[in-house]
Amino acid sequence: MKWIRCEQCEHVFTDNFYSSAGLAELFLRANANQLAGGDMERERAVWAPVVQRVLDAMPAHTKPFDTKLGWIDVGCGSGGLISTAEEFGFDAVGIDLREEAVRRIIEQGYKAHCADLFSVQSNCPIHVISMADLLEHTSYPVAVLQRANQMLEANGVLFISCPNRESSSWREMDRKNQNPYWGEIEHHHNFSRKSMMSLMRQCGFAPVSYAVSIRYKACMEIVAIKTLVQA
Repeated sequence: MKWIRCEQCEHVFTDNFYSSAGLAELFLRANANQLAGGDMERERAVWAPVVQRVLDAMPAHTKPFDTKLGWIDVGCGSGGLISTAEEFGFDAVGIDLREEAVRRIIEQGYKAHCADLFSVQSNCPIHVISMADLLEHTSYPVAVLQRANQMLEANGVLFISCPNRESSSWREMDRKNQNPYWGEIEHHHNFSRKSMMSLMRQCGFAPVSYAVSIRYKACMEIVAIKTLVQA
């Protein structure tokens, strides 16, 4: 696969994607940082500001204090966001395609399913969907965002994090020819702040906050509210 750039919108993406067989092979294994059981206190410290920004974006009458509100974490990995959201009062459920990651989260006493966003079903209203470092892995991010829009309740909140190719650290890594993202075999998209916010608006979301992530190099975090219903 090689990286190409759209001449019209300047989005950067790979010229090809994994087959279903390739994805199955890819998800057979997980890195240590993708599995539960690490430093939980650090996980709390990392994810608590994210949960707080989600809370700040929610309507005043919709808070998980008297009634638990549904939260789906897509690509939940080590489960740190799930456990922290639960601590804040959400009914959090993780989904991930790596069976070992899901098993470890369940062993920690939290809810998780081996599934993707298109196959998961929920009997309860969903007020928050998070995609931490996930969208750059997908073949068709528009379809993923439209699915999230369909699942969320009115005024539901979407959290997304991913590398920002227009950040100062990204540019510095490029200048030194030491940018690991160009060789990341699981990534299909390199978003910028501008392109990500434009994509979210296109799919019925209004961005309300931007932040710099401390988890990965050159990573950004955006919180948005559902404003339009996708057909």
